[in-house]
Amino acid sequence: MADSILIAGDFNIHMENTNDPLQKAFNAIIDSVGFLQHVSGPTHCHNHTLDLVLSKGINVIDLTIFPQNPGLSDHNLITFSIKTSDTFAPQVGIFKTRCINSMTTNKFIDALPGLFGLLNDGRATSSIHNQI
Repeated sequence: MADSILIAGDFNIHMENTNDPLQKAFNAIIDSVGFLQHVSGPTHCHNHTLDLVLSKGINVIDLTIFPQNPGLSDHNLITFSIKTSDTFAPQVGIFKTRCINSMTTNKFIDALPGLFGLLNDGRATSSIHNQI
């Protein structure tokens, strides 16, 4: 799993209802994989907490739930910031590239005989050659 993950959106799970089996199951899942849930108030016009901000390895700060605007949506606007380190170390790496030509195409096709065997009339092979 990645070190830093952020998921935000309308989950349509009533997080304010601690007796809801779906809410309990969802909380168990996010807890088991180490996510934090940052929204702690209603996000819908019927006072439900449906919209969530989940994070793992990311410091979510200054989360604000704005009042709902019925002219725009039945959901509230949620804003937040992400706290990052002040400096980023440059990433040094080696990048390799490949030249794709008819010889490499044939090697690729030979390496995956089962995949191209699905089309016996040669359409897959000719389609690949046309893209070079």
